[in-house]
Amino acid sequence: PDMSEALRKKMGDAAVAAAKAVGYVGAGTVEFLLDEDESFYFMEMNTRLQVEHPVTEMITRQDLVELQLKVAAGQELPIRQEDLKIHGHAIEARIYAENPYKYVPLSLISGGTLQHIRLPPVSRNVRVDTGIVQGDEVSIFYDPMIAKLIVHGDNREAALDKMVQALHQYQIVGLPTNIEFVARTADHAAFRKGGVDTSFLSKFGDDVLSPLPSFQPHATALGAVSILLLEQLRSQPLGNVNGELHSPWSDSSLTHFRSLEALERKLLLKHDDTEVFVTIKCLSKDTYEVKLNGDDEDEATNLVVRGAIDAKGDFDFRVDNRKFKGTAVIHHQDVHIFCDDNTQRYEYKFHIPLPSFEPAEGDAGVSAHRRIVTPMPGKIIKVLVKAGDTITADQPLLIMEAMKMEHVLRAPKDGIVLEVFCEQDDFVTDGHVVVELD
Repeated sequence: PDMSEALRKKMGDAAVAAAKAVGYVGAGTVEFLLDEDESFYFMEMNTRLQVEHPVTEMITRQDLVELQLKVAAGQELPIRQEDLKIHGHAIEARIYAENPYKYVPLSLISGGTLQHIRLPPVSRNVRVDTGIVQGDEVSIFYDPMIAKLIVHGDNREAALDKMVQALHQYQIVGLPTNIEFVARTADHAAFRKGGVDTSFLSKFGDDVLSPLPSFQPHATALGAVSILLLEQLRSQPLGNVNGELHSPWSDSSLTHFRSLEALERKLLLKHDDTEVFVTIKCLSKDTYEVKLNGDDEDEATNLVVRGAIDAKGDFDFRVDNRKFKGTAVIHHQDVHIFCDDNTQRYEYKFHIPLPSFEPAEGDAGVSAHRRIVTPMPGKIIKVLVKAGDTITADQPLLIMEAMKMEHVLRAPKDGIVLEVFCEQDDFVTDGHVVVELD
C-alpha cells in the first residue's frame, strides 16, 4: 500500500538490471528490503516463481506459469512491459499447520492428519491453491503449508473484506492452523490502514495473539445440541436414509412413546479451563430447551434452540432469535463448531470429558506433573536423565531441537525418573510423552 508508482518503477528497474547482469533468462523474483525513507536494499533473488505469484497474476491478469513455459521453450513473450497494467488489489495468505498461540513469539509447526477440511468457495476473485485433500497427513519434516488463499478486490479495503470472509469459510479439523490469527491480523485497524512493517507484531501482537473473550452462551448451546443430535443420528439403523436428524423423537424405538416429562440429557463441556454443565430437553420436534450451568433457575442461562442437523454435520439452527448456519464436526473427544456469528472466532472447540475418577491424560493435576510431554514437534538432541535417577524441580531432563532452536524440558517437581520414552536423534510429535516421573 505504500508503493508509489515512482518507487515501483525504480525498484523494478533495479530488479531487471540485476537479472541482466548475470544473464538470467526465465521467471524470477528479486526481493528488496524497504526503509522508511524509501531507500531499498537487495536481499535475494529466487530463480523461480515465488509462492506469492498469484497476487501478480490477479492484478496483471496474466498467467505467469504459462509465460514461464513459453520462455523455457524459446518462444517470444506475447506482451511487453509497457502493456502491463495493475487492476485493483490482491492479497495472499498462507494457511499453515501451526499454532501461533502456543509459543509466542514463535509460531509452532504442527503435524497431523486432516480429519476434516472444507475450502472457501472459489470464484473470479477468490482463489485457493492446494495439493492436499481430507485424510492426507501434514508432516513436520516439510513445509507445513496446507493451502494458499488469494483474494482480489477493487481496492485494498475490498480485498481485505474478501480475505476475512474467505478465512472464516475454512473448516479444518485434525491439526492446529494459523487461520484465526491471519483473519485477526487482516482485520486489524493498523493493518487495514497500511504502512505495515516488520514491527507489526511487536506493536500489535497483544491485539491479534491474546485470547479472545469467553465463549458466548449461543456457542455452547450449538455445541451441546449438535453433539446429541449427531450421536442420535449415528445410532440410527442403516435403513434410515433420510440423512437428516430433526430430534430425539425420530428414533424408531420412540415412535409410539409418550411421556409426561420431556426427553432430557445432561452433559459436561469444557473449553480452555472453563467447564459448562448443560441440560437439554427436547420440547417438541426440532425444538430444544438448553440450560447452562446450574439447576437453579435464577442462576442458569436458559436458551431455546430450534432447527436440524444432517449427516455431514451441517446445521441450520435458531438460538432464541438469532439464526446460525454452520457445521459441527466431532473428532475424538472434541466437537468443533464452525459458523459465522459476526465475531473474530474462526471456530468453537469443546472437549467432552470421559467419565473418570482419575485425571484424564494431559489434564492439569496428577498426570500433568508425572508425564513430561513435548511442547512441539522436533528432534531429541540430548537425553540428560535415565530411569532411576533422582531429580529436583527445574532440573533439565532433555534437550530438543525445533524451529531451528534448542528447547530444554525441565522437571516440574522433585522426584524419581520412572521411565524415559525417547532416545537421542528421535523425532517426536507435539504432545509426545518423553519422561515419566514418580
